[in-house]
Amino acid sequence: MFIPHEPDYFPPTSNPFTLLGRTVIVYTRDVGRGFLMVLEAFMFIPLCVKARHEVSRQMYLAGFKSLGVTATVALFTGMILA
Repeated sequence: MFIPHEPDYFPPTSNPFTLLGRTVIVYTRDVGRGFLMVLEAFMFIPLCVKARHEVSRQMYLAGFKSLGVTATVALFTGMILA
């Protein structure tokens, strides 16, 4: 579940109450998005337990199998920065 995000645009204002209201609205919206993301992660826990073999296989592929590429990139990055 992806919640689309429109960029914030507020016309300039010098009213302190408007600035406070905008800050509260943006903060509340961001906290709500974070809560929904955590809720979605908790909803997937039973699925991960059910398919633990597939999860461990993907962790192996994404972690250990990519170690060579990661080490090569780190080596060349270090040579460039040195």
